[in-house]
Amino acid sequence: PASESGSAPPEPPPSLAGTFLCPDTTMRASFERASSAWAASAAGSTFGGPHPASSAAAHAEAPPPPLPSAPSLEELSAPPRPSSLLPPFPFSGTLEKRSEFMGVWQPRHVELEVGILRYFKDGCAEPRGIFRAGDVFEIYASPPTTVMLRARESGGDERTYELRAASYEGMDMWVALLRKAFNMNEEAGAIAHSDHHIGERRMSTASSGSSGAVSSFASQAFGRTAAVVASTVSGIAKAVGKDVWLDETVEQAKVGIADARHSFARGMEQQLEDALTRCDDGKTDMLLDKALDYGMTGDWQPAVVRRAARRAAGRTLRDATESADPQRLKGALVAARRLQAVDVPEFETAVAKYKEVRRFPEGWDVKKMIMHRQAGTKRLLHKVDLSANHTVKALVQLMFDRTMRRVETRDRAGGVPLALEVVQVCEVQNEAQWEDYLIRRENIKQDIDKSMVDTRTGRALPSDFRFASAETEKPLSEAQALAASEDLRVKIPASAKSHGQILAPNPFSETKLLLFAPAEHDYSSDCVFAMRDLIANELPGPPLETLANEAWLFHGTKPVAAESIASNNFRLDLAGSSAGALYGRGIYLAENCTKADEYCRPDPRTGLLTMLLCRTTLGKLFYSAEVKPDTRICEQACLTGDCHSVLGDRKACRGTFREFCVFDEDQVYPNYLVNYRRVMPGVG
Repeated sequence: PASESGSAPPEPPPSLAGTFLCPDTTMRASFERASSAWAASAAGSTFGGPHPASSAAAHAEAPPPPLPSAPSLEELSAPPRPSSLLPPFPFSGTLEKRSEFMGVWQPRHVELEVGILRYFKDGCAEPRGIFRAGDVFEIYASPPTTVMLRARESGGDERTYELRAASYEGMDMWVALLRKAFNMNEEAGAIAHSDHHIGERRMSTASSGSSGAVSSFASQAFGRTAAVVASTVSGIAKAVGKDVWLDETVEQAKVGIADARHSFARGMEQQLEDALTRCDDGKTDMLLDKALDYGMTGDWQPAVVRRAARRAAGRTLRDATESADPQRLKGALVAARRLQAVDVPEFETAVAKYKEVRRFPEGWDVKKMIMHRQAGTKRLLHKVDLSANHTVKALVQLMFDRTMRRVETRDRAGGVPLALEVVQVCEVQNEAQWEDYLIRRENIKQDIDKSMVDTRTGRALPSDFRFASAETEKPLSEAQALAASEDLRVKIPASAKSHGQILAPNPFSETKLLLFAPAEHDYSSDCVFAMRDLIANELPGPPLETLANEAWLFHGTKPVAAESIASNNFRLDLAGSSAGALYGRGIYLAENCTKADEYCRPDPRTGLLTMLLCRTTLGKLFYSAEVKPDTRICEQACLTGDCHSVLGDRKACRGTFREFCVFDEDQVYPNYLVNYRRVMPGVG
């Protein structure tokens, strides 16, 4: 106890006294009693006196950290720092760049030297944008943390780029560095503060500082108590050497902790009730945060905390929905989950708005993405098992069947299978990857649009532009024709099982269709289904972008690697580590499932293999039909030239397969995880 250590227990700062119930006073008496009981038990035992480690002096409490001070009005309105205080060139750091297309902020690594600025996506060796001397026209700050850059990228139009720093000071430094790098005078780049911005930021900083100090002080109060308990018990156990009496003393400690916790909860409830009655939203939010920090959730959540949580969640969700700002919407949705208030009416409205502004595909379940979000991460990710959807499963099977070519290459380990049977289809709903993919696809569309030429009949693509015409297009067209045929019927015998395989005649091909029996029937007698009820006419999600040369392609890898790609994206630093890099260190994809299958390995637990079915933006293709292509030429055509991907036509030069290679992971979205099995000759 602090009273035995010779120093008074720390008290909250005077400016925050009475803001919330401090647990130190309430807990002190309970733990003094518990500590006395432990000391008496140890001193009276036959194994000797108390161990020095259990003395109160060994547990002297450290004072809480000082309150963070809010910057003064003079500090906020101070002129930019002199050049002599700036770091030297070249300089690099991280800023968030706002995408005009999606309205989202994306982290970018920025490299700055005299007369040139480059920004990169993390993990990419080639810059996403370059500004040189003469490309930058104006640099200024937009408090609280945004750097505004009016400039023109090479070959592009003049526009304003928004780059967000981590703090006000960071913004100030970046503005000064940029102005120095591009030799702009002080007047041109002066920070355009307004009294409103300064006052707003000052109030925000002071508020967050106070809240953080309150949380820190209260957390330390419980944390110090837990440390005393743990250290005391450990010391006594070492001194005594036996735990005959340990259960009893631990129970006494638990009673002390429970008393302190209940006293704190009662005080918190009283203050919350008072804040709700007076409609003090600021104090309600602060007290609510503290209540959740101390575990007042679930069955232990008092009614007043639930009321406060619902009110706070509803208010925050309404404000975020009206703003239509994706960051505020995401924050409000995540906060509502944390407050256990996802059942408020405003939650569904905010989900719909968030889905709209993020341009998520129609079938994505944003609510489940929010609910499955892992603590401590910003990523929203949900993997949906579509195996029960027999129509989608049948369409993926058709894509496998129609792109199957029994051709063996040197990358094939073992014989070529007769067929690949789809077992499970899982849709990947990954917010971050989808945003990056859409933004990159839009950029490539703009590049292609700029390259179009004017003709007598209108604008046309340049003569060297080549569409992918991937073989995956044929089964998708076939499925559309099958689903559109109203007269086609399929008889499923009574012997069929739910989700069992069905071989049905195909009016458009001599090859039979492999379909799957719907689950909603018991099949006690023969059933007849319309063909459109057994196969989907398209894969879920928006249609492919023709101008961006978007295609469905396969990527084969190990099951664990496929799961990692679906969760965390491709890694270009691992490109070529599995089977070489014939066309450069990029991401390789195939239009034939047989080619992708060469790089798949069975799961040792299930024996199944996993393949990724990916949306891929190919853009302008660099075509190569050489037996031994020059890797450097292929890479440079895409990294520094006007191409976006490589089409390696091994079918033309070797009679095997066409391969596609991209050098930017944002050009590939791993849309589906497909688990399947190989059907080998002479087996089954």
